[in-house]
Amino acid sequence: MGNDAEAAIDTIRSFIAEVLEFTAKGDTSREAVGKCLNAIGRLSEKQVILHIGAEKTVEILKALRTAATNICSDDPAMKSAVYEIMERCLEAVITKVVSIHYNQMDDLTFTHFLINNITKDMTIYGSDEEKCYFSIVNNLYRIHMSSSFIYTYAEPIIHTNTMEWKRPNTIMLKSYHDGESLAAVTGDAQNMNADDFFCNGFTPTRRRTAIISPLFMNEEHYGIIVSEPEFEYFTYIYSITPQICTAIKLTKLVSQLETSLDAAQFRNSQLNRMSMLDELTGVYNRRGFYEFTNRIFKAPENEGKHAVLIFADLDNLKKINDNYGHDDGDYSIKSAADFIRGGLRNTDIVARIGGDEFAAFALCDNAAIIKTIPHRIKGIAAEHNLKSDKPYNVTVSIGIYELECSPTGSVQAYMDKADAALYADKKNKNPDILKH
Repeated sequence: MGNDAEAAIDTIRSFIAEVLEFTAKGDTSREAVGKCLNAIGRLSEKQVILHIGAEKTVEILKALRTAATNICSDDPAMKSAVYEIMERCLEAVITKVVSIHYNQMDDLTFTHFLINNITKDMTIYGSDEEKCYFSIVNNLYRIHMSSSFIYTYAEPIIHTNTMEWKRPNTIMLKSYHDGESLAAVTGDAQNMNADDFFCNGFTPTRRRTAIISPLFMNEEHYGIIVSEPEFEYFTYIYSITPQICTAIKLTKLVSQLETSLDAAQFRNSQLNRMSMLDELTGVYNRRGFYEFTNRIFKAPENEGKHAVLIFADLDNLKKINDNYGHDDGDYSIKSAADFIRGGLRNTDIVARIGGDEFAAFALCDNAAIIKTIPHRIKGIAAEHNLKSDKPYNVTVSIGIYELECSPTGSVQAYMDKADAALYADKKNKNPDILKH
C-alpha cells in the first residue's frame, strides 16, 4: 500500500475517533464542536477521497452518523450537535467530490486530446525517427506520467498465438522522460541488454510503481513502454498504448512507402533519361537535345547570353556501309560523336538527331573561341584517322550559327540557320574515303 493510501486511511480513522470521543463526552460547548468541525477540512482533502473512494467515504460517514446519534439518543442537545457536524461533514465531502469530478472532466478532455496527438505528431514527423519517438514522451509528460520510457526491438518481431515467445537479447531505448527531463536517445546509447529495461543509466533510482506494456499491432511486436502514471490515471495506459502502436505502424508504413516512392522516382528518372539518349553513341537523341537545350536557352538567368548552335554530319556514311558493312558504319557514327564531344566542354549538349546527323549547343560569349570549334573537332578526327587501323577516314562536315538566349524563343527556330552553314561546309568534303 502506498504512503498516500495509508495517510488517507489514517485521516478517516482519526476523524471517526474524534467524533466518537466528542459524542461520548457529551460536551456541546462551542470549543468542542469547533474541534470536530476543524477535522472536516482534513477529511475532505482530495487525496482522502481519491484513495478511499467517494462512495465509500460517504458510506463510512453515514454509518458514523448513525453510530454517534445512537450513542447520545437520550440527550437531544448532543444528538442535534452530532447530527449538525455529520451533515456539514457530508456536505463538505460531497462538494469536494463534485469539484474533483468537474476538474477530472476538464482534465480528461485535455488528456484525450494529448493522447490523440501521439498518432498525429508521429505521422507528421514521418521518417524522422528521433522526432517521432520524442513526440511520444513529450505528450506523455503532459498527461500525468511521472516518467515514461519507450523501447523498441531492432526489427519488429512476428509472433502469433501459436508461437512460443522468444525474447530478444537486446532492446533499444528510443526516448524517455523522467520528471522535467525529456530526451530522445540516439546512436549506440540506445542499445542495451533486454534485462536492463527497468534499471539502466537513464531510469530513476528512486522507488517507483510502473506499468510495463507491450507495443504491438496484430502479430507485429515493436517493443515495450515502461510508464509511471499517477495513481488515478493508471487506466489511461489502455488508451495510450494503442495510440503508440498505431503511430509506430503508420510511421513504418510511411517510411516503406517513401522508400518505394524514392526507388520508383529513381527508376522513372533513369528511364526518362534513357529515353532521351541515343543508344548507339551515348549522346542525347533528338528529344533529349530539344529538352535540355531549350531549358538552357529559355532560362531567365541566361537571357541575352551568347550561344552557338552546331550542326555536324558524318561524311560518306553510305560508302562505309556499302563497302565495309554496317558494323563499320556504327563504328563511324560513334567515332563522329566522340569527335564532337572532344571538341566541346563536358557541360555542352551533344546529340545525334538523325542517322548521320549531329547537333550541339553551347553557351559562349567569345567569338574567337566559337570560330575555332570546327577546327578543333576536325583536328580530333584527323588525329583519330592517323592512329586508326581502318582503311578509311572518318570525317565530319560542320556548320555553326551564333544566337542569343531568350525566354520567349526556342532552339528549333534556328536549326535551319545552322543547317545552311553545314550545307556550305559539306560542299568541301572529300568524297574519297580511302586512306592513301
